[in-house]
Amino acid sequence: MTAPMYAESSDSMAAPKAKPTTTILETNSTNVSEPTQGFTIKVDPSSHTIQHLKNGRSRTATYSVLVKALSGFRGNVELSIQGLPEEATAFFNPIEGIPKPAFASILKIIVPPAVPADMYTLNIIGSSDGIEHSSTAVLIIEGEATPLTTHKQKRLMIAVSTDQENYQKGDNVSISGYVRLGSGGSGASVEGATVSLNVVNETGAPIHAALTQSDQWGRYSDKFGLSMNTASGTYMVYATAHMTGYNDSYATVTFTVGASLVPSVRIVNATITMLNGTSSSEFHPGETVVVWAAVNNSGADLINGNIWVEALYDPDQTPITLVVVVVTIHTGEQAKIGLHVMLGPEAELGTYVIRILVSDGPIMTGGKFLDTKETAFIVTSSLNDTTTTTTEVTSETMTTSTSET
Repeated sequence: MTAPMYAESSDSMAAPKAKPTTTILETNSTNVSEPTQGFTIKVDPSSHTIQHLKNGRSRTATYSVLVKALSGFRGNVELSIQGLPEEATAFFNPIEGIPKPAFASILKIIVPPAVPADMYTLNIIGSSDGIEHSSTAVLIIEGEATPLTTHKQKRLMIAVSTDQENYQKGDNVSISGYVRLGSGGSGASVEGATVSLNVVNETGAPIHAALTQSDQWGRYSDKFGLSMNTASGTYMVYATAHMTGYNDSYATVTFTVGASLVPSVRIVNATITMLNGTSSSEFHPGETVVVWAAVNNSGADLINGNIWVEALYDPDQTPITLVVVVVTIHTGEQAKIGLHVMLGPEAELGTYVIRILVSDGPIMTGGKFLDTKETAFIVTSSLNDTTTTTTEVTSETMTTSTSET
């Protein structure tokens, strides 16, 4: 059933990302100096202990990650993790943000019963245009592990972005992103994935192509220059991640050169909260999940565009809910939507992926997807295991106009 959705417009979009070039690493250790530029990153608690249950169910560990800006820093910070046990998965809510002057993310780690008992040092990393800070935390697993009877096929997930949403002829375009294990940004960073990048103009003609690899942080980057003959308009970046033994993963993003005659949108934020607005990554059957997304438009007016919000049950990518919101986003504006997904009392336990997509119109009538973003949450219960999933979606529309501060 379709029903609340909140939609809201803003007069101006966020400021362009800062472009620091120095790489600095930070940990929670007292003998390491605080960073002097960019941002700081702290994780709480510093240690978390998980005791395996005898019923064979997965356990979860929750950490709070706080990112604070230094000296007026306004860049977008992406979060990732290293040091996870091989069988465990993790995801951030949100996975990225702009500290103004700070933002908090919830790190949720799912610990299956097959994870060996041990002490694991987790490295939580914040990255922003060449600057990186990290903070460590400890995950202690106790009790007897249960051997896996089946092996889940692991997936790659790639994200892609450009350092600006709008360029002028002669500018340099910096493309960057990351490769992770699992859907919705879950799992550890992936080193050594082959990343293919292709940039095309509005007619689909290629203007740039590159092949690179993800580094030890799971990140990749590329840069190219726009000639003085580059036509004004909207350009699409296609990114593909490949690694032997995994399915390829795809992502897209758009940018504009000068004034564009077609829309150029970017999903700049995706967050999951409870009904009271508190960020959460863990829910129970019967509860309501609220999905929030913010979409910028740096191109021509997007008239009757579509924002798609799809919920999938992660283990087999089974679609649970698909809602399409029709929105109009004028040049230089930001649209915000909120979607209620109500879990049924017998909702399947496990990980759910929320996939947000924006298209310039209905796909069945020739519309094209312009940007995508994923996030995730888990459903846990101390009651009985279930075998079916029931969801109900409600929505309403509200439009306001506010200035970005």
